[in-house]
Amino acid sequence: MLSMPRATFTLALLFLTIAALAQAPIGAIVGAVSDGSGGLIAGASITITNVETGLKREIKSDIQGQFSVPALPPGRYEVRTHMAGFRQTVRQAEVVTGSTTTVDMKLEIGTVTEVVSVDAATAQIAYDAHKIDGVIVRSQIEALPLNGRSFLQLAFLEPGVSVGAQSLAQYNAQFSVSVLGASSAKTAITVDGGNVRNSIEGGTAQNFSQEVVEEFQISSANFDLSTGIAASGAINIVSRSGGNDFHGGAYYFFRDNNLSAYPALRRNAFAPDPFFARRQAGALLSGPIKKDKLFFFFNIENNNQDAVVTVQPDSAYFAALTQNASNPYNGRQISAKFDYRFNTKHNLFARYSHDGNNGFGPRGGSPLPSNWLVNRNWADQSVLGITSTLSTAFVNDFRFAYHYWNNRNLHPTEKECPGCLGLGLPEMSVAGTNVRFGNTSNAPQGRDVRRYNLVNNMSWQRGAHRMRFGASYENAPATGYWAFGDPAAGQVWGPDIMAANRIPLSAFGFPAQFVTNADVLKLPLAAFIMGIGDPAQPPPFNIDKANTNRRYHLYWQDTFRINSKLTLNYGLAWQFESTLVNGDLSKPAYLAPLMESLDPTRPTYTNWTPSLGFAWNPFKNSKTVIRGGGGFYYDTTEISQRLVERSVIGPVGNGRQQIGGQSVPNPTAGIVNPIPGTLPNVNVGTPLDFRTAPTGFRLSDLMNILPRIRANSEAATANPNPNDLSVRNINISKQGTDLYPYRYSPPYSRHLTIGVQREIRKSLVVT
Repeated sequence: MLSMPRATFTLALLFLTIAALAQAPIGAIVGAVSDGSGGLIAGASITITNVETGLKREIKSDIQGQFSVPALPPGRYEVRTHMAGFRQTVRQAEVVTGSTTTVDMKLEIGTVTEVVSVDAATAQIAYDAHKIDGVIVRSQIEALPLNGRSFLQLAFLEPGVSVGAQSLAQYNAQFSVSVLGASSAKTAITVDGGNVRNSIEGGTAQNFSQEVVEEFQISSANFDLSTGIAASGAINIVSRSGGNDFHGGAYYFFRDNNLSAYPALRRNAFAPDPFFARRQAGALLSGPIKKDKLFFFFNIENNNQDAVVTVQPDSAYFAALTQNASNPYNGRQISAKFDYRFNTKHNLFARYSHDGNNGFGPRGGSPLPSNWLVNRNWADQSVLGITSTLSTAFVNDFRFAYHYWNNRNLHPTEKECPGCLGLGLPEMSVAGTNVRFGNTSNAPQGRDVRRYNLVNNMSWQRGAHRMRFGASYENAPATGYWAFGDPAAGQVWGPDIMAANRIPLSAFGFPAQFVTNADVLKLPLAAFIMGIGDPAQPPPFNIDKANTNRRYHLYWQDTFRINSKLTLNYGLAWQFESTLVNGDLSKPAYLAPLMESLDPTRPTYTNWTPSLGFAWNPFKNSKTVIRGGGGFYYDTTEISQRLVERSVIGPVGNGRQQIGGQSVPNPTAGIVNPIPGTLPNVNVGTPLDFRTAPTGFRLSDLMNILPRIRANSEAATANPNPNDLSVRNINISKQGTDLYPYRYSPPYSRHLTIGVQREIRKSLVVT
């Protein structure tokens, strides 16, 4: 894996689609100007023009005949070079996201009015980078029949990357992306330079139509230092823009079970042809508002999906509950983008994108529908970008992004789940079966996350050095709630396992088939837990310090072209997250045997990221590149871990915690033992933990006393002074997870790569 709590050493001999200049939503054109004998020409005039928008950059080759034009939007360009005493040379070039396209210009002796056109240049081979990443361009995206049309499915095309479908009823990630075996939760995701990653659990917090994607870049190893805080893979999206020509279209994609093959080799007898229908309809329009000056792009897409989940209990006592339960999902995605050219030196764009959706389905597996979730999302991203050519040597690219995500994970009601067995009951698994029913223990929960991104990157060409440096700042206030264990969760003894242990089922009055709430309430309780306390996230103690994470990233790097054959890349970055750990909460004395120190976990200010690599073009035909390098990269952690610890070590009554039945004495007299002398008695004061054998204490008894034991437990943890740290939650519950040590280092990874890239023929490169 690329990201672990301790360093791992990764040697990657990887396939490489395109070695990238940077994890940035822009590209660059570089090259050299020479005469027929190969001599380099200084002072030649180079004009680079975007074919679609008319964007123009003008530059002269330096004293070594080199030129560099950074911070170019992806697209097709015309490169025109002229010099007194030589014919003009014109070459087409394609710029892709985060990549450098090498366009060498050879001038022939003649008059400047004569024009020579040569073959187009592409970014297939990078002669000056050692990064391992790939870019998927618009022409490829248009030709791909993506099942579901999610922008993250484009990662399927990259080697070393695995993409997995996620539940449409959990948060907002329809697909997860794991790079080189690392955790998919840590993959960084940016769109036009703005962060859209779910910082709480990982994955994306917003979805985009594939019609909006101009280019899709994914970095696997040896990231460019402008990528930001990432060690486990990074995805960078560039959105589409309008141009000087009008383009538009409407589309409708329909998928139905009657038009599809069965999704397995063997049909399920209970679902030989499960219903499925997906209807995706949308329209797009782009073009000029004012030619060569102001452009627009707009897209809207609706997704209406109806599916079923086959629920098939493996117990004959629950066979009547076998069903194909409805699993609906509805979503709408909107994007609007405007590009404006002030003059030849300054360009601006602004984009707004919306993702709204709702679904009803299981969090995982196929429990009874009463255990499913109602999931609702509203996500918006707004981005402003300004690119300024300050001189022929300096180019600055500035981005401001605002992201908002509202998510609600709720228990179903009669509206979503009419007549469902277990609706309103605690989540219970039936021992000895695959049956699970009742309100899921992971809900209700919700989050309101805002993120403000400032990103600035500068490129400076100085002789053979092409330097880039910049900074990013992210301010991310977030609040929410997590009422886990509401009303409770646990396990009941199932009739199959009881019968296997020769316990007479007739003594418990079980029905032949369990089909109603009254039926399952007769099952004996095995164990349970319940959540108590304030579900607010972060918990109330010092909330003004805990609800905002600020991320800082600084970097400098240089691409040093030692000669026409060898390029050296090196740089250094630094990053810091203000609230990655609970720096304001000490540990209680109760944890002294486990901890080096009871002081608050100290923040880490020494997260330095060095990078060094080379690219060597050993042969005259420039069709082979040998590249290699290494780097040290720091990652982030999911904020959910810090929030859990905050409840555990916070003052009594701060946040939410779990109480298990083993610490709850039975308050009820008169629990009847159905088989006296054989099964254990449940007297007053007996801990409510019956995992060794079933008793007369049934699920119905738990439901009767839950309000009372919840009130007693919450009274025991009530704190009239919420800032009093003399007694902590863990002192009462005697349990806790996700505890951070005093010396905590963020996850990090060491990358080392070496590889060879060879152009076999035009449009065919082997790595």
